[in-house]
Amino acid sequence: MIRLDCKSQQYAWGKKGSESVVAQLLCAASRADDGNGGNPSIIKEDQPYAEFWMGTHPNCPSHLAKLGQADEAQSTLATWLQLHPEALGSVVQQRWPVEESKGKKDEGRQLPFLFKVLSISQALSIQAHPDRSLGRILRDTKPQHYPDDNHKPEMALAVTPCEVLCGFRTVAQMALLFRHAPEFARVVGQEHVDQFLAEHEYGKKSDKEVVKPLFDRLMRADPAKIAQGLTELQTRLSQGPGSEDDVVQKTEALVVRLSEQFPGDVGCFVAYFLNHLHLVPGQAVFLGPNVPHAYINGDMVECMASSDNTVRAGLTPKFKDVDTLVEMLTYKCGEPDWVHPTVRDGVRVYSPPVEEFVVSSVSLGSDGDGAAVLPPCDSFGLVLVYDGEGTVDVFSAENADKQQLRVAKGQVYGLPAGHGLCVAGHLTLFKANVNCERAETLRRSSASATPDVSSAL
Repeated sequence: MIRLDCKSQQYAWGKKGSESVVAQLLCAASRADDGNGGNPSIIKEDQPYAEFWMGTHPNCPSHLAKLGQADEAQSTLATWLQLHPEALGSVVQQRWPVEESKGKKDEGRQLPFLFKVLSISQALSIQAHPDRSLGRILRDTKPQHYPDDNHKPEMALAVTPCEVLCGFRTVAQMALLFRHAPEFARVVGQEHVDQFLAEHEYGKKSDKEVVKPLFDRLMRADPAKIAQGLTELQTRLSQGPGSEDDVVQKTEALVVRLSEQFPGDVGCFVAYFLNHLHLVPGQAVFLGPNVPHAYINGDMVECMASSDNTVRAGLTPKFKDVDTLVEMLTYKCGEPDWVHPTVRDGVRVYSPPVEEFVVSSVSLGSDGDGAAVLPPCDSFGLVLVYDGEGTVDVFSAENADKQQLRVAKGQVYGLPAGHGLCVAGHLTLFKANVNCERAETLRRSSASATPDVSSAL
């Protein structure tokens, strides 16, 4: 394994100072390296620490750590992978050839996935990520806002209790909420709410045909009416709950909380449309292309296709692209796409329906007697020691020699393809790599679908 030096992103929504899990990881890594308490001065208590990035994306690339490797220290991981392509594995090299793996800065060999830790104090924007086709169109037509042309399916895995808005609720649940939301009706127009309710009762139209017109109406509503509606809702709820229904009470309380963070923002009312999830540690949800979502609070591990492509339309001071967001969404309503792990010999494997990534987790108890094995796979992996400490034996099916390492919280390693890990101690560890089985299946399918030009000559 190779030790990596990973950096943070200090977006405004992140938890501040040592309250942030991201800051804790940075400080713990420093402490583990010098064995003398680390350097707490690297953390500023008045600064947000939002995201911890692991990977090759040029916006915040990982580097090789300065651990006596003078010849390669501080070169980017992308550069190292370019020099050592065998570490990627054959599946990655064949499925993502060099010309398709380059980042915007054309620096080195890119991994097809990006691994992060998020520590959230304030709600992120109402957003969605485009599919590949739309990503290319946005890059070509609006490069100043969308410089990245890749798609960005992602998975959020809670490590502390997390609150998330994700995907559209059932139409029935939206109807329940709208019947108890006079302020919302005044923003979009009572006649449009009545039409929504009638079409829901009639039941002849698709969910998209019912939901999209009202969602569009909200997103284009008069900002003054939105601000007034939020103020009126706060005033009404200050006098007590308007309904005994639990869903109504929780949703209205969320809208008020969001309006305290983003006064007058249209994104506050979007909470009426989206599933309101409370994830417990170990729960994961998949966010596919064109699915609206917003993280509200909590700490999570996140893995995604290597992209920084986001279409925003609320809960943000950044550029809002309402036209694109309204048109790109699938308007699929109902339960979110939960990712249920498979569990074997102490290893939990989260495998969403994409080829770019799969995430494994190991959590060994305080008695220090536990052990778990992460088997070899044909993909380069990123390994994060999230908490605790222990030992890791790195092994290969082709080589009897083992590499043993002492590992501790905050450390990140790159694991070349074909190598597995035997983990022992008292620690929590996460590993991300390509979903080799799915990627190979898609590669073969793509190859078989390619016309044989030679036979026509």
